[in-house]
Amino acid sequence: MISLLMPTAETLSSRLDERAFAAQTAELRPHVRAVVAAVLGLGRDHPDVDDCAHEALRRALDGRERLRDGEPMRPWVTGIARHVALDALRARKRQRERTALTRE
Repeated sequence: MISLLMPTAETLSSRLDERAFAAQTAELRPHVRAVVAAVLGLGRDHPDVDDCAHEALRRALDGRERLRDGEPMRPWVTGIARHVALDALRARKRQRERTALTRE
């Protein structure tokens, strides 16, 4: 029964890998914010940039199993950040169009 409560070496290794991956993505936060700010055309301190950067890093953490062994993380996370920012631009455009239609 006690062995069920004790983590296995595989579980411990998985947790360490997860923490290491999280630490690496956290180091990329300034880069992700810069990418998002450039795509959105906003300053790095804008709340939308912060929201998108957080979403991009969350997606990277959730999808870490899709990163191939040996593949560099920075370009992969950059792509995620770019797509998140483009999604935000599209959502903004749709909102503007809806607002314009209701005003007419």
